[in-house]
Amino acid sequence: MSLDLVIALIDSTLRLGTPIALTALGELVAERSGVVNIGIEGIMVIGAFVSVVATFFTGNPFVGVAAGILVGILLGLLHGAMSIYLYADQIVIGMGVIFLGYGITAVGNAVIWGQPGFSVGVPTVPHLVIPIAGVSMSLSPILFLTIAIALALRYVLNHTWLGLRLRSVGENPEAADALGVNVFRTRLLATVFGGALAGLAGAYLGVDWGGRFVSYMSAGRGFIALASIIVGGWQPMATLLAGYLFGVFDAIQLTLAQIYGKQVPPQFFQMIPYIATIVVFTLFFRRARPPEAIAKPYRRE
Repeated sequence: MSLDLVIALIDSTLRLGTPIALTALGELVAERSGVVNIGIEGIMVIGAFVSVVATFFTGNPFVGVAAGILVGILLGLLHGAMSIYLYADQIVIGMGVIFLGYGITAVGNAVIWGQPGFSVGVPTVPHLVIPIAGVSMSLSPILFLTIAIALALRYVLNHTWLGLRLRSVGENPEAADALGVNVFRTRLLATVFGGALAGLAGAYLGVDWGGRFVSYMSAGRGFIALASIIVGGWQPMATLLAGYLFGVFDAIQLTLAQIYGKQVPPQFFQMIPYIATIVVFTLFFRRARPPEAIAKPYRRE
């Protein structure tokens, strides 16, 4: 394997793994509080669409990023309010958000650009370009933000009172409530945080990576993010590495498609990330220890 190909593979891994890792870190916080939001896939899609729309009308990709985060916050707030305060089934709500994302973005594309499949091109977030051995690596500022978030979460969860409260409501909400911790508010804020990062990941897809919106562009990365949390054992740094591990598989399929695309149907290579996800998930599932109260609504006696 040539040096150029290795650098290109690393570049693709960082680019493709970032939305997975970012979404996984946000959902990790929600799950450590006891709330599961499988709707992060839908939040990513809507976040990508809204970021492209905002950038299209303003010409500023940073406005698009802010719009993606905002819609993620709103959808996280919706999921939290319904599941925490109204005791709605968390899985059903998440599925509803996924279908909402797929449907509303297709309609929005048709209304704004007259075509259901994809948008026009928009400006993208500037990257840091680093030349290495004659090959340029393009690094997004959101990549560095993702790593910073993982480091911050590791410290907060393990060394602060805020992390202790978050972990307590996810492990034993009754005991936490008895000690004066507001279980409902803690879970809601954690779910909103998870939605915000999923929205940011969607904005990354729309105005950082692609520069346009394409229907179903999340391509199951929200579900892969859920697998990353399990593989990472609900620990921030391990989850970050798991997200980029799945990015490696995605990068490999793209590299192989470029090299052997004329001899082998591209659909064969596109299966690689999903098969790898199933295999890795199976290997780690038995050893996974989720929070005790995960996906269990809390009701005061």
